[in-house]
Amino acid sequence: ASLWLNPSLKPAAFTVEPGKVRAAHDHYYLPVTIKNEGDATAAEVTVEGTLTTTSPEEVATTTFDFVPARSDAEGVLIFSQDPSAATVRVISYQEP
Repeated sequence: ASLWLNPSLKPAAFTVEPGKVRAAHDHYYLPVTIKNEGDATAAEVTVEGTLTTTSPEEVATTTFDFVPARSDAEGVLIFSQDPSAATVRVISYQEP
């Protein structure tokens, strides 16, 4: 049975929280925690971090294979400049 047949089940819904920046070897590592607050698993979830304080702006992405319903996943975005002011968001996902 498809999850979409039951209207009480919420589709995948995400929040992304950046962590503490770590500098090493001329790069900056920004940990991110993604939370799927929905009732459906999501596949190929792509998180993008954008740093607009640089010229040109710097963008980093990472893709999570799966983020199950009601769960968290952690990843890292890598920048060449300090990403403390970066915005992070989910830009796409697939329904498995």
